[in-house]
Amino acid sequence: MDIDLLTNIFYAMIRTGTPLLLVALGELVCEKTGVLNLGQEGMMLFGAVIGFMVAFSTGNLWLGVLFACLAGVLLSLLFAMVALGFNANQVATGLALTIFGVGLSSFVGASWWASHWPGSSRSPSHCSPTFR
Repeated sequence: MDIDLLTNIFYAMIRTGTPLLLVALGELVCEKTGVLNLGQEGMMLFGAVIGFMVAFSTGNLWLGVLFACLAGVLLSLLFAMVALGFNANQVATGLALTIFGVGLSSFVGASWWASHWPGSSRSPSHCSPTFR
C-alpha cells in the first residue's frame, strides 16, 4: 500500500465517522443524566433529510441547518413525552424511535424526491456523478 491510499482511507474514516461520533457524544450526555436514549440515530436521520430538503429548496444552508435542528428537537420531544412523561420503557421507546425515524426519513425523502422530479427513479444516482 502506498501513502496516498492510506491517506485517503484515513480521510474517509474521519469524514464518515464524525456524525456517529457526535451522536455517541450526545448519548454520553444522556447517560450521565440517567436517560437511555437509543433513538438518536433516527433523530439524526430525520433531521438530515429535513435539513437537505429545506436547504435544497431555499438555497440557504443555514436555514437548512436550523430546520434540521428543529426536526431533531421535535423527535426528541416525542421521546421525552413517551419515555419520561408516560414512564414507558426507555430502551423500547428508543428503539421504536430509531425505527420510526429511519422509516419516516425514508418516506418523507422519497416522496419529496418524487414530487420534485416526477418520473425519475427513487435514487438520485442519475442526476449527479457524485452519488454513483
